Amino acid sequence: MRIKIEDRLPSGERISITIEGSDVSKQKVLQVLEMLRLISGKVNSDYDYGSLRDSQSQLKDIIWDAILMHFGNGNWFTSRDLQVVLKRYYGIDVKLSSLATYLLRFYQNGYLDRRGSRAGRIYKVRLSSSQSTI
Repeated sequence: MRIKIEDRLPSGERISITIEGSDVSKQKVLQVLEMLRLISGKVNSDYDYGSLRDSQSQLKDIIWDAILMHFGNGNWFTSRDLQVVLKRYYGIDVKLSSLATYLLRFYQNGYLDRRGSRAGRIYKVRLSSSQSTI
């Protein structure tokens, strides 16, 4: 599979990125789009993440991608931290109760570690195994 992404920076420079291989995942493409967004200095990406909200499985994928992209380095985070990331970078407004449900499922499936009481629960990506896809 081969995916080519092109963009033009506000300064006029053209960026062209090609991802090629048999294991090109949606996560990798989203990371490249996020990188382009950061380079161009845009607050909200022009990519319409809202169109991906049509199904719960896609929302789950977006949430997991956001966790990996912003907290995948082993830092602890709260559901509110994740909510801010989803709103700021993806333009998605998800209720804290819904995020708590997704985080619980990720924890139960072994993708996250967690600690703390219900009111002050924190999470981190479990680094022990390869979990790039859910």
